[in-house]
Amino acid sequence: MVQKIQAAVNKAAAAPKVQERIIGLGFETVPAQSPAQLGQALRTEFDRNAGIVRTYHIQP
Repeated sequence: MVQKIQAAVNKAAAAPKVQERIIGLGFETVPAQSPAQLGQALRTEFDRNAGIVRTYHIQP
């Protein structure tokens, strides 16, 4: 089931109009990844930005 959802999301995210919208919102697009790779990428980004959040006392 996870693979089917992942395949559908990857297909939708690869569409040119979706890419334009993502970039227009100021986000980066990344190549399709496995759920484990995506989880690791999110953890890396979280760890990279955690210091900034603490330093400037950013709250949700």
